Amino acid sequence: MKKDYGLFKGARPGVFHQVQVDQLSSLLKTSLQGCVILTHDESASHWRDELNHPLVYGIREAKGLEFKSCIILNFFSDIPSSLQKPWRNLLKDREGSDFELKYPLVETHLKLIYTATTRCIEQLFFAETTSSIAGDAATRWLTTTKSSNDNDTTHNTEAIATHNNVSDLDSMIMTNDEWCIAGIDNAELASSPDVDMEQSISYLNRAIYCLDKAQNSELVAKANTHLQSVQLRSKSIIQDVSSSSDKLEAIEREVAQLTRSLLKEDLLSECTKLLDYINPYVSTYTSEMLEEKIITKIQQT
Repeated sequence: MKKDYGLFKGARPGVFHQVQVDQLSSLLKTSLQGCVILTHDESASHWRDELNHPLVYGIREAKGLEFKSCIILNFFSDIPSSLQKPWRNLLKDREGSDFELKYPLVETHLKLIYTATTRCIEQLFFAETTSSIAGDAATRWLTTTKSSNDNDTTHNTEAIATHNNVSDLDSMIMTNDEWCIAGIDNAELASSPDVDMEQSISYLNRAIYCLDKAQNSELVAKANTHLQSVQLRSKSIIQDVSSSSDKLEAIEREVAQLTRSLLKEDLLSECTKLLDYINPYVSTYTSEMLEEKIITKIQQT
């Protein structure tokens, strides 16, 4: 089959080679505020703290999502040391006939980089904070390999990506609507049955960050209420309620206040989860009242 080419030429990816972490962090607070960081899933938590930037996703975690601007961070330098030279050989067309049999994990990496690059809608960057065999080879390959279209009669060729000077980047601030969409997407993911409590809290923190940037105080309040409920449900209260009735009463009051807020914000699914969480620890009478006055009515909506 002939190669498939796009009908329209978009912006090429940029490459930040050996960018300083504090420089990248500063950019994310200014001209790259809305940019999403994509990294190996096991490194996402580290980079979220290191960069003090909530919009950090593991590549697998981000599958199915789309973002206006993305930075794929340390994808090549975080590849295991045993696969650094094989990756270099692949990029230099030196892989050999039995490459796939010797290094099957490289195929997994190729699928990951495909997933990462296709999360981006408009602007894509590759960033490597340290030098590595694979990272240096990837930088050379991206910024020197020419792409050409057999249907292009002008025979103009350009490198796949540009080698960017971080200090000269143009502003990439998202609009309020774009921030709002990103916030709603994260809030919806927090309610997915496929995510655990920790992931839900992480999604909601991202949602609040985005919605705050959108200056949408109503949705910020809604996401905060949702977050408070999930954070309460993530705590184990067995020891508290067994040691003191006063602690149980305090928790019941907190749940009651949150329930009112959740119903006010129309967060019915989360309200049901919160009541299911407290139900085993309350009296039979309280449990029956919750079922009659709230849970049954929610189920009927």
